[in-house]
Amino acid sequence: MGKKNNNRGLQIIATLYIIGIISSFIIVSPGTIQITNDGVTVLGIIKTFCLNYWYIFIMWVLGLSIIGFIFNLFVIFFRGFVYGVLVIYLIRNNFTYFFAITILDLILFLPLFFTMSYHSIITSYANYKKNHIKNDFYFKLMLISVVLIFIYSCLLEIIGGIYA
Repeated sequence: MGKKNNNRGLQIIATLYIIGIISSFIIVSPGTIQITNDGVTVLGIIKTFCLNYWYIFIMWVLGLSIIGFIFNLFVIFFRGFVYGVLVIYLIRNNFTYFFAITILDLILFLPLFFTMSYHSIITSYANYKKNHIKNDFYFKLMLISVVLIFIYSCLLEIIGGIYA
């Protein structure tokens, strides 16, 4: 693929993510939630890991399927929508916590999420078109994703312990 196609794919992914965030602003009405601070626990890290890892895992599996590129677009939109709901509640309740989570998301999770979604869509589309591509990088990307999501989960728990 040429550089123009790479940029177009990332633009589509970013646009869908932003549309998900904006649609949550339109659909969800702000309310008050109670954030509890249980400190940093192993169970909390495992829960946070599972909540964030499933996006990456589902996209990775869908990338191996023939029509996964279509479903990956829904996963991208859904993650944007869920993040938008989080934004709605945290801006109203705890702006400092929102700011810290957003910085962490921008630095660690979104680059991983966009990279995985891009490669998943490309791999799935190649399977659809019956083009054979090597999946070595795709499998390594999954291993890297596990490590980065674990680090992200630990940092989210620490930030939650500080600001929540």
